Order: sequence, then C-alpha cells, then structure tokens
Amino acid sequence: FADIVKNGQESKYVNWYRVNALPITTAPPSYDCWRSDPHFPKLDLSNNQVVNFVIGYVDYWKHFGVDGFFIGEDADMPASFVTNLRSYMKTKYEDCLLLGSDPRHFSGRGFDGSRQTAFTTLVTAYFIKNSITTSDFDRALNGLLFFNPPQANQSNLMSVSTINKRISAQTGTPLLKNLYAFLLTYIGSPVIMYGDEVGMSQAAPLNLGSFPWNEDGQNRILLEEIKRLTQIHNTYSQIISSTVYTLYVNDITRVYAYDRGGFITVMNNGAGGSFVELPAWDGKYVDIISGDTLVAYSQALRLSVEPRSYRLLKRGF
Repeated sequence: FADIVKNGQESKYVNWYRVNALPITTAPPSYDCWRSDPHFPKLDLSNNQVVNFVIGYVDYWKHFGVDGFFIGEDADMPASFVTNLRSYMKTKYEDCLLLGSDPRHFSGRGFDGSRQTAFTTLVTAYFIKNSITTSDFDRALNGLLFFNPPQANQSNLMSVSTINKRISAQTGTPLLKNLYAFLLTYIGSPVIMYGDEVGMSQAAPLNLGSFPWNEDGQNRILLEEIKRLTQIHNTYSQIISSTVYTLYVNDITRVYAYDRGGFITVMNNGAGGSFVELPAWDGKYVDIISGDTLVAYSQALRLSVEPRSYRLLKRGF
C-alpha cells in the first residue's frame, strides 16, 4: 500500500487494494478501509494475485504446527475466496480447522464452523447481566437450535469474550464457574479466549491485552475449574452429541437443568440454595464431581444445589 501512496497508478500493487481514487488521501480515505480506520486498507479479494498471496500466507503459518485458523471480520469477504481457501488448505492439510465469524460462509464449501454472536449475547444476558429469566434463556436457546441445521449447531463457536470486552471483567468467580459449566456441557464447540481461563480482565476496544504470565495475577481457582470441566467434556461422549432435553426451569430460584442423553447438568444461578425434582429414569445417578450416588424413583430425581453452583450427573446402568 505504501508503494501505491508513492507511485500511484504506476504501482504494481494498485489493483491489490480497493482504491476508489488517486492520489491516495487519508482524510477522508480515498480507499475502502476496515472499520473506517485509514491505517487498515482493505485488500481486493476478487484479485487472483491477492487471493494467492493471502492463501500462501495462511499456508506459511501452517508450517509452524498451527492446527487451524479463525478468519474474523469476514462478513465482507466474497464467498469465492472462502471456497478457494478451503479447497487449497483441505487438499494439502486434511485435518486443518477453518473457522469464521459469519455463518453465511458455513457450508460444505466454506468454514468448518462459525461464531454465533446471538449465543454470546444470550449467555451474557443470563449469567452475567441477569437481565432475562430462566424461561427466556431456555426459550432463546431452543430457538437457536431450531432455526439452525444440526451440523451448524455442533460447529457453532460458543465464545463469551468479545473483541471489546473480557467476560471476567463483568462478574465474579462463582457465576463464571456456572457459565463455563454450561459452555462445556451444552451443544456446540466451546471456545476460550487466551487469558479467560485465568480470569484475565484487561481489555480495550479491539485490544484484548497481554497474557498475565505471573501466577500472582491469575485466577488459579477458575483455571482448575475449567481444566476439570474440559476433562469432563472430553470424557463423556454424550456432551459432543446433538441431543439435549430441558429438564427444569425455575424463574424464581434461577435453577436450570438439561439432559444430554444420560448426562445431566443442573445449574443454580440464584443467590440461595435450592431443592429440585427432575424428571428422570429410575435408577442410580453418579455426581461426577463429588462421586456421590443419587437414586431416582417414581421417575423423579431429587437433589439440592448450592447457590451459584452446578452439579453434573451421569446415569448408571
């Protein structure tokens, strides 16, 4: 781009960017730029030279052992670019993961998964802002699952931090534990932004800050909780299925429970302890965290849940 500024129409890169007029001006910009910031001119992804260059750049980083790529801010990308990127990377690296932020590019010819902004907004409203009821939360979740095809629900990126705000800056550890329990036991692919696992709260618009390497600045309690939940997520096959059934919704106590096909999550997001009775098949259920055994009879499973905490139960056979 600096070459275009210097040489104008004579620059060999003049068609690499979305230039509207020459010579280049920055106030206002005479070219398309990202978020109206003149420091970030937009590449022209309809130019084959640019497409080859960008794909080569992605290929370059793959050589360092990167497992996959998240392509953010892709709403303005032509579908042909995403298709070409996938075709090249998947042919060369069959297991390379390609993730995006615009569900319109989610298909067999596009990204493997996409971030769902509506999900992040919903989770924040329920767990953090306490601005919606448990019934509203359940209804909205079912709406997201209903209007998306099953394969999209499985690949939606369930993230909670945004490019402008850290989730840990908005609430304390107890509700964060519940939030991550939901994130790691519900349908979808959980995504944890670097630093979120240690309660990092530093953030500015478009700048999520530097990782706090000193353990004194880390929330180690939250880290251990997320590590345990991650292990549980990877251990029980029910969690990665497309099955979910709502079992219990209480707007007064803010208790919510769902069944993933024999794996039950019960969350108490309220300030007081609660006793719940869940519909369940008769038999034994094991509390995965405490190891306690509960017994359901007359098709009801009765248990108590401490305030701002959760319980994970596995049906025995």
